[in-house]
Amino acid sequence: MSPAEAAPTMRGLVPYGEGVFAAYNAKCKHLGCKAEWRSQAEAERLAPTVAIGRDLVVCGCHFSAYDTYDSAKVLKGPATQPLDQLRVKVAADGQLEIEFKDYRYDRFGRGRQV
Repeated sequence: MSPAEAAPTMRGLVPYGEGVFAAYNAKCKHLGCKAEWRSQAEAERLAPTVAIGRDLVVCGCHFSAYDTYDSAKVLKGPATQPLDQLRVKVAADGQLEIEFKDYRYDRFGRGRQV
């Protein structure tokens, strides 16, 4: 995403090229179904009460909607917790690496594995 698109409260961003990246576990925090990226049109069709004008991550089971431009916070339930964030880093060879372990960021932007 463009750095300008990220919310000021966004945690765990990794600069790469001209953008910034963050990664999330696709397991919905409601009942563990798979949440998937949806285009703006698709997201508005699946979660019509959440019209924020951009793509979202939406769970296909009960239609919880998450804002990945703001630390995957819940925009529409039944989920009550944001998606778990995964650690992203730039490897020595310049490729992005994602560590598939739950990772949390505090309000100061410091990350830790949980």
